[in-house]
Amino acid sequence: MIIAIGDIHGRDTWQTIVQDNPNADRYIFVGDYFDSFDVPFMEQMTQFNQIVQFKRDNPDKVILLIGNHDYHYIMSDFRIRYSGYQDNYSFLIREALLNAKDVMQLCYHETGYLFIHAGLSTSWCKRHNIFTDGYNAEEVVNQVNELFVMSPLKFDFQEPIVRSEYVSSYGDNIWQSPLWIRPDSLVFDKITLEEPIIQIVGHTDQGSILIPNHYSDKFGVIFIDALRIGEYLIINLDNTEIGKVWK
Repeated sequence: MIIAIGDIHGRDTWQTIVQDNPNADRYIFVGDYFDSFDVPFMEQMTQFNQIVQFKRDNPDKVILLIGNHDYHYIMSDFRIRYSGYQDNYSFLIREALLNAKDVMQLCYHETGYLFIHAGLSTSWCKRHNIFTDGYNAEEVVNQVNELFVMSPLKFDFQEPIVRSEYVSSYGDNIWQSPLWIRPDSLVFDKITLEEPIIQIVGHTDQGSILIPNHYSDKFGVIFIDALRIGEYLIINLDNTEIGKVWK
């Protein structure tokens, strides 16, 4: 069983999710550990440190992915700033993230699912020489993770290739980075591989998690940024369902 947890943003809800699912084979966090409009900075830092320790205590069971709200601190030397950036605490957040870089990655795959913060589009992959057609998920994940290590600036908010193209300050275009692409563009231009793959992504707040019909769309997307309402995703070998934390 895999437990996929949406954007944290300083919340402690993940602890209840873990307690409710103690026998899960994998706990996957899709990023955005910092930046909140209602959680104080010290609580954000406490939750992040506890998540990192959870990973270090369970290295094979916990996967920590990077989100755009983590990226802009990691890359702060390049003056990258997105909404919610906490200038007063940026040094402390960057230090915490860099100290955890050995246990964080850009994307992950398992059992027909690809986990990444915002999603992989065909156009972004082609633009950055990520090969997808005829490739399997492991090969694509390795390419993306290696590119992030070698050329992290390619994961910044992307500008369209042609100036006359529609430019969305919200990130809603098919050329957008896998840390930034929005649902409409992702669904329109999602990658296809040699085998069926479902992308599990966060990044865009959801009123509720919706699970598509896997049989009618073998290359679907499930959007799980619903921790605000206590929802998370439970993936079993024979079915996928929505978990709920009741407060």
